[in-house]
Amino acid sequence: MHKKLITLSASIFLLSISIFLPVKSEIVKEIIISGNERVSDQTIKMFGKIELNQNLEINEINNILREIYNSNFFDDVKVSLDNNILKIVVSEKPIIENVIYEGLKSNEHKTEILNSRILKPRSSYDEIRFTKDRNKILSILKERGYYFADITSEIESIGNNKLNLKYKINLGEKSKIKKISFVGNKVYKDKKLKNVIISEESKFWKFISGKKYLNENIINLDKRLLKNFYLNKGYYDAEINSSFARFVDKNNFEIIYNINAKEKFYFDKIKLELTDDYDKNNFSKLNDEFDDLQNKPYSINRIEKIINKIER
Repeated sequence: MHKKLITLSASIFLLSISIFLPVKSEIVKEIIISGNERVSDQTIKMFGKIELNQNLEINEINNILREIYNSNFFDDVKVSLDNNILKIVVSEKPIIENVIYEGLKSNEHKTEILNSRILKPRSSYDEIRFTKDRNKILSILKERGYYFADITSEIESIGNNKLNLKYKINLGEKSKIKKISFVGNKVYKDKKLKNVIISEESKFWKFISGKKYLNENIINLDKRLLKNFYLNKGYYDAEINSSFARFVDKNNFEIIYNINAKEKFYFDKIKLELTDDYDKNNFSKLNDEFDDLQNKPYSINRIEKIINKIER
């Protein structure tokens, strides 16, 4: 028992020593910055939030390094503090001179890409952002029906730590909707449901319509239209579980909507509860509306009409 108490006391003593050890710090008397050509010393100091005569603790050096690196102007940053001298060594990222897009025929496509890109002329090159821009271009083209578009990206060094970015874009043919199918507990026939949505099957006489091309945004809109259709037909719990495009051949796809209409609901008794602030006689005509709705299929449109009459 006595031995255990001694061991515990020794541990507490050692812990106390570690807690009260002073954290090493130095006063910054001089700041030396090297490796920078375009970015000024003052700008780098601003990034790192550094000032002369600042009392810097050793663990704050990592914060300075991180802040300077996060400015996205540098490929590498080194920071050290010794004998009151703060040394910062940086390696600047190349500057983008031009961004070139080859293969885009439509000005509309190009404008959308230019408005959404991250890397622009006179900005610093970053490999991760370069990849993000490439993926964004593919996403934009896919939304417009070019599901098989291909991009070859090139980086051309032009000296003085400058470069050109080039995207060679092969659009290919637009992907068409060959067939639209509805599966599951859909209740209604496909012909009826096709009249609800915007997407259309590609037919030779629909050479002008843009609705025959595969478009992810329009498919999502179709799902919302289908949901509202079922809500207005009494299917209060209807679910549009999924929609997906199945490759058929060449550039043709089949769009499949998975529907579960579930049980059909009907209006039962409807009543209007009013506070004493309102004269019930002013709302008497609504009772006829309520009687007409009883045993009719549930419909969000009918509910909205009643609300509008109550407000009037």
